[in-house]
Amino acid sequence: GFAMYISAYGIPEDIRSETALWQLPLMATALLLMNVVIAWYLAAYSIFSARILLAASVIVQVLIWVALIRIAF
Repeated sequence: GFAMYISAYGIPEDIRSETALWQLPLMATALLLMNVVIAWYLAAYSIFSARILLAASVIVQVLIWVALIRIAF
C-alpha cells in the first residue's frame, strides 16, 4: 500500500491499496473530457482561450501519469 497523507510528524496516514492509484488517471481523464466540452463551446468566442484550456489539460494528463509511474514503481 501507499500513504495518501503524511502527517506533520512524517507518519504515513490513510494507507490505501495499490488499486487506489488508478483514481489519479480516472480523475485526470474526467477533467480532460470536461475541458474538451468547455473548449468546444469557448472556441466560438476565443480560439486562443480554447487552445490554452486544451493545452493545460494535456499538461495535467502528463503530470498525473508521471506521478502514477513514480508512485507505483
